[in-house]
Amino acid sequence: MKYLKILTIGCLLLSSSIVFGQKYAKEFLNNQERNSTRTTVYLSVTDDVIKTNSQHVLSSSNIIDSIDNKQLVSTFYNELKAELKFLGFNVVEKETYLPSTPLNDNEFSLYISQIEIEQTEQMDSINNVYNYQDDSEGLMDNLVFYKVTGGLSFNVWLNFSAQDTTENKIFYTDIQMKDALSGYIEKNNPFSKDTTFVTYSLTEVNTNDAYVISFLTGTNAARYFFNFLMNRYVWIKSEGKDTKYYWINDNRKIESSDIVRDNFDVLQ
Repeated sequence: MKYLKILTIGCLLLSSSIVFGQKYAKEFLNNQERNSTRTTVYLSVTDDVIKTNSQHVLSSSNIIDSIDNKQLVSTFYNELKAELKFLGFNVVEKETYLPSTPLNDNEFSLYISQIEIEQTEQMDSINNVYNYQDDSEGLMDNLVFYKVTGGLSFNVWLNFSAQDTTENKIFYTDIQMKDALSGYIEKNNPFSKDTTFVTYSLTEVNTNDAYVISFLTGTNAARYFFNFLMNRYVWIKSEGKDTKYYWINDNRKIESSDIVRDNFDVLQ
């Protein structure tokens, strides 16, 4: 009976912490609608772009050299800035990164310190649409066509600074886009290996796709940053008792989970 009472109290405390966690997450969201409680983000960006060709088989195909660095950076940066403002943050642009600038409790610095556009390659495949099964032998004729395809990856590193310098971190995020491979495998005679035909089409990535994924990365980075600060707020307010992870969906509604999602990779 004593054990049951302790267990019941523990469950109530856990339930209470979750309820308060949801309350604090909502409170953080609402804070961004009032000037007096709005979070200020000091935003700055590098103008350098690293161009990396990680292809081996497709090394003769090089499209990253034709990508305009200035347009790539501005596409990402302008969307990041616009989305941060849409989420309610007060965004203050800085021409240069000043890590020693004093920050108040509700102020943070976000410096896009490194941007990379990477030309990639990966193995893609087409599975046959014709499966021949010999019922007497129980054999299945499974055919797969493999092809090396290309792609692009937009990679970003962001330096985060807070009032307490022990909280300073490096975030990483990326978005990839790859060649679109589609097709089918035909086999006129399931007992023969000499009558197999592969019909496929390949739509390769191009320079415009680089600007598309830089834009999408800007959107994601702003939301990931919001989620990070919201969970930081919940952690502080709940004194670390709430272990749920909170994020906002496309409609700016708060959702929660037991696992982390829609967040940066934290490198440091």
